[in-house]
Amino acid sequence: MQKTFKEAMDFRHACKLFDENRKISNEDIREILEAERKSPSFSK
Repeated sequence: MQKTFKEAMDFRHACKLFDENRKISNEDIREILEAERKSPSFSK
């Protein structure tokens, strides 16, 4: 079962291994950037 982006963000852990050959789809990149854009930010 593949997690949704929100489920993945709710489960936080340090990743020790990376698959350098694995590609991230443009749709996934857009979804990540949209979530980042909507997230609260710190400002003084």
